[in-house]
Amino acid sequence: MRLFQLFSILFILLVCQKLSAQSSLPTFGAYSAEELNMKECSFDKEANAIVLLDEAFSDYDDDWELITKRRVRIKILNEKGIAQGNIVIPFYSRDKFEYIRNIEVLLIQEIKFPILTEDQFIRRK
Repeated sequence: MRLFQLFSILFILLVCQKLSAQSSLPTFGAYSAEELNMKECSFDKEANAIVLLDEAFSDYDDDWELITKRRVRIKILNEKGIAQGNIVIPFYSRDKFEYIRNIEVLLIQEIKFPILTEDQFIRRK
């Protein structure tokens, strides 16, 4: 029994240490110099784009409606990777069951890619 308690305490300490070691997410719009200067993917030299961050968090509001917040950060490495920046957000729109609001986009672009204006975005219902 004493051995079980010892292992339990060690397990709890290891879990707590692991939880406190998690790094925090970068703030929206803040990019490191490493991300900005990245020219190729370290584990796939032929990659056209790389997902740098993809995280989601869901919670309920006071009316018990499910609220999901999602952040995605994509680095386009060459012109072939531009299509990877096209984002589709699937949702059930019938009877206004689900809806989308508060979309924020930040585009940091080098001169070599064509610039899209707001009227060039495709909006579908």
